[in-house]
Amino acid sequence: MIAVWLAGLGVSILEPARYGRIPRRLAYVVDRRVVVDQATDEVERLRERLGRCVEDESLIAIRPILAAFMQAATVPDDCGVVVSTLRGKFADNHAWHLDPSRPAIIVGTVDMIGSRMLFSGYGGVGRNWRSLQAGLLLRDTWVVLDEAHLAPSFESLLTAMELHARCGISLCPFGVTRMSATLAVNHSHTDLKMATLDEPLFGPADIKDSRVTKRLNAAKSLRFVLAQAAASASKPAEQRAVMADKMAREAIMLAGGKGAVVVFADTVDLVKAVKVEIEKNIPRDGRIGF
Repeated sequence: MIAVWLAGLGVSILEPARYGRIPRRLAYVVDRRVVVDQATDEVERLRERLGRCVEDESLIAIRPILAAFMQAATVPDDCGVVVSTLRGKFADNHAWHLDPSRPAIIVGTVDMIGSRMLFSGYGGVGRNWRSLQAGLLLRDTWVVLDEAHLAPSFESLLTAMELHARCGISLCPFGVTRMSATLAVNHSHTDLKMATLDEPLFGPADIKDSRVTKRLNAAKSLRFVLAQAAASASKPAEQRAVMADKMAREAIMLAGGKGAVVVFADTVDLVKAVKVEIEKNIPRDGRIGF
């Protein structure tokens, strides 16, 4: 599968008519650490052969693939494609996301790759990296789920992601291939039909519904508010207090006494602090849900 992807990506980069049809990243996911290690070893061998094709005449046939990868990357390395392994007790080398233009192979477990797709990467991923990693894994990526029967919940999640991707930007493909020698016994005909991509997310009747149309065409706005005191606070507790006060005031203002506002925070402690500040600043008969 990985060798086929390498060849297909090289051709899609070299031929303008096929450009962009093959995702630039391959995420090989399997719920077994030993298989992750085996797959990593195989990928490293492929990468090593790709790097030797310039001097080795027996590998002359894959030189165009190497040239394509070098052309695609903003900062190419020795063979134009990088390899990263994501599994417990194995440090991420970060090569796959430092240059989004570079072809990359990410091999990892369901937990490590799945958590990054959901903006909450395991393994000490900082808040500034989460959106970047999720974006790269959910766009311009081909996911191969090996031993799919071992992770039915993750397979269902990938199916939902496929459906969502088809309703969004089509220039950066997202695809999933499931591999398994064991069929799931609880898959009925109805379940399989629901898991296909034949039916669009919204049908003609939905589009004509005024409530659906109102939601699809709703105006959206974004406003950034900087809490200067929080930026200059020296202690985490001081920073949290300033942020909580600012967030509470913004929420109360947006609600205006008649609207519903949802407040999101990145830590449980900040959520609790915002709750306290809102309770201090609203009338006693105000309604709040936490």
